[in-house]
Amino acid sequence: MKSPACSRPRTASWCRGKNKEASLHLSNVAIADANGKAARVGFRMEGDKKVRFAKTTGDVI
Repeated sequence: MKSPACSRPRTASWCRGKNKEASLHLSNVAIADANGKAARVGFRMEGDKKVRFAKTTGDVI
């Protein structure tokens, strides 16, 4: 991912180190439901198993 500050016309030495990959935390990742939209996730018990489900559609993930 490029830094937007580095897209300005400047010298090459100014942009050095600004264009590097960064990790992405798991909390910033959204789960897509069957429609391809981001869905909130809930937990429910099915029998004696705890399963995750999409709150928008109710489908088990």
